[in-house]
Amino acid sequence: MANGFPPGRTRPAVTAAHRGRPHIDVACPCRLLGSALTDYFASPARVRLGEVALWHAPARARTVILRRDRNTLTAFTRRPDETVSSFVERLAAGTGPDPTTPDPASAGLAILYRADVPVGPGFTVHALLPAGLDPAAVRLLTVDDLVASLAARPAVDEEPAAA
Repeated sequence: MANGFPPGRTRPAVTAAHRGRPHIDVACPCRLLGSALTDYFASPARVRLGEVALWHAPARARTVILRRDRNTLTAFTRRPDETVSSFVERLAAGTGPDPTTPDPASAGLAILYRADVPVGPGFTVHALLPAGLDPAAVRLLTVDDLVASLAARPAVDEEPAAA
């Protein structure tokens, strides 16, 4: 590292000017890494938090409350003859909601983008933006916790459906 660069590397060469600024051709894997990260985060194959929530909620609860925008909460209750996978499909499509007004304070698990839905003490909560949640009052989950717990216990399909 006599020149301050790893063995076999030299100072990047300044090449042609680009819009009045010098263009630096960096001879390192940074360019490839940046391209790979951009491709990864732009990929439609990447699992998103909403999808994890749609797998989690129907496997853990018979009634799921979805928020489609800031002011609309909709409850969906799993039908007695409905499998978890059918329930997930119905939730994703938003078809067949309950006619009643949902009460989010009665839920036991909340998977939120922002922590702006009221949750009761002792709730299990994942919020991507958890500002306003009291960690002493709720059990905070990370995304890793959510994904890891998907296989932690049997889905409600293995129990008789409530009539």
